[in-house]
Amino acid sequence: MIKLSKAYQEVFNKTVYSKLFNHIFFFKSGKEIIVFTLDTKEIKFLSSERNLKIWIEQNFPNLFNFKKDTPKEDITKIKKNIFDIMIVDLQVRNQYSVLSYSRNPWSKEAVVIRDDHKLEYIAPEFYLKSFINRFDIEIENMNKIVEDYRQHFPQFDDLLDWLIANRFTSNRRTSYTYLRVNAGFGKSFLASIFEELGTGRKILQSQLKSNSASDLSPSDFRNSFILMIDEFTHFGQELKDLTHGMYLSAKYQLSEYVPLYAKVFMSAEKSTSFFGEAGVDGQLTDRVSIIDLNSGKLEDRQLYKQNTKLYHESLKMYVNSFFKDRADYYVSIGELKANFNANKILDKHFNKYRINSNNIEKIREKCVEILKDYLEWFYYSDDTNNYVGTIQRPRNTFFERLESIVVPKNKDEIITKDIVKMYELILSQADDQFQKSAKFKQTVLDEIFMVSLVKKPIKAHNNKSVRGILINLNRLDNMKIVVQIEDKNGNIEHIEELNYDNFTS
Repeated sequence: MIKLSKAYQEVFNKTVYSKLFNHIFFFKSGKEIIVFTLDTKEIKFLSSERNLKIWIEQNFPNLFNFKKDTPKEDITKIKKNIFDIMIVDLQVRNQYSVLSYSRNPWSKEAVVIRDDHKLEYIAPEFYLKSFINRFDIEIENMNKIVEDYRQHFPQFDDLLDWLIANRFTSNRRTSYTYLRVNAGFGKSFLASIFEELGTGRKILQSQLKSNSASDLSPSDFRNSFILMIDEFTHFGQELKDLTHGMYLSAKYQLSEYVPLYAKVFMSAEKSTSFFGEAGVDGQLTDRVSIIDLNSGKLEDRQLYKQNTKLYHESLKMYVNSFFKDRADYYVSIGELKANFNANKILDKHFNKYRINSNNIEKIREKCVEILKDYLEWFYYSDDTNNYVGTIQRPRNTFFERLESIVVPKNKDEIITKDIVKMYELILSQADDQFQKSAKFKQTVLDEIFMVSLVKKPIKAHNNKSVRGILINLNRLDNMKIVVQIEDKNGNIEHIEELNYDNFTS
């Protein structure tokens, strides 16, 4: 506690100071001052110690108890001396390096949690920016426009339900959705609805790179629960790190931890992370949903062309009402049940829009393609379709390297002496995106090539015995799945042989 002389103690109210102590915090070695306002229960940034003294006297008028006959000059002098001592005490004991701002929808009072270097401020209640119906839009007209937009964007309500559910769940592993839309869909139009309602913030992916977020202000993210990443290109590590929040250090501002909820990536071009020839990385299939949409241009819709402002404001009115109703519901049922019900919405969304990666199948398809080209090279024929041997084959450095570990058995089968080395050689022929995705699949080569990895002696094309693993390329290219069709009692009615591609689709 602050140490004062006996004379100062007589005019200083320690009880009031204890309350004041919990409302004033210093950052950046005292250069930044944050106060917790008594009336609005919000935090406020003060620019100087002079403003801090004014704020203290306005909000804590009972901090000093002077006798009525105390001279004005003495009051001024004593106040100045006590303020100097008090501010030093506050700077020493209430100094932090990071601010964390969040909200608890089920709390009625603001809470301040002190950590070693981080101050966590938890504001009360769920917050939605007040919506003003500027054009006195009738419900009937709003509904017509909303229905028209649903035709343009059929997944609109599913997305809204998913967005607000992310705000009320504690498990945000699947809080990513990739919205891949055609050019002219209206990405900026959609993002502006959330931004103007204060529920979302649109940024560019480049702003998330290291040392590139200085233009992102933490205040822009407070009370919003939708992060929209426009011009999305690929899912890098910087996006995986956004599951629950991120640290921002805007220029000339203090460092702040910002909680993040729903993350929406938007692009017209197809991202290679999701549409590359090697499929989708398993880490993405476990956490990202995808809405792939080609629905024409928004500007071509008749209702939109009639009055673009009315169209936009009507959708804002609808989205605001949607979020408010859902938020009121989640708050009303309590935190535990809200978390449970929100998780059900997230699971439903993820299962409906989950990524069908076909990763193994695409890798297998690429390997078969390269190995068949190798066999065609090995059994090179002239114009008369006669095998002419190795002397007249076209030179191919890659196939010649492959020949040292891959021995043909016939035109459909190969024997590999080293399946791992063969796989690595195949990857060296693929593009960078394929290599990044496929190189992690070395542990499942038995699944890719549908073989046992145990080597054994096998007769090759020249009747010489080779110790290795036999791979039938024709089987991999035209895989069959045997399915038993059973009746309701579990008895086998008949057996069908399905093509693998048809089976998976």
